[in-house]
Amino acid sequence: MLYSENLSTDELLSKIKSLEYELEQVKQEKADLEIMIEAVAEHSSELNNLYFQKNQELLLYIEQVKHLVAVTQNKLDGDLSKSEVLESIAARNDELGKIAQVFLIIDKRFKAS
Repeated sequence: MLYSENLSTDELLSKIKSLEYELEQVKQEKADLEIMIEAVAEHSSELNNLYFQKNQELLLYIEQVKHLVAVTQNKLDGDLSKSEVLESIAARNDELGKIAQVFLIIDKRFKAS
């Protein structure tokens, strides 16, 4: 923006002060945005780590389910060598543990008959 040469010294000083104030506001906004970007990046990393951890837990859980099914199938086929594995899974406090407990009960009843 071009200014007329007719501006007084006071008007120029006032304009300079106004521009300095705007510059300080822009600097503060920039600093605030940088802090926000850093916080978002940190939060994103935390979420990524949490996602990775939960994914690993889920993969382990799936492997344990597969193992439980395989052990149960072996027991049904007459292979009694994996009883300790079934018992260790039955000791869990989740749904997989409950399923293993049911399989142990079925196995005991099957052996008793």
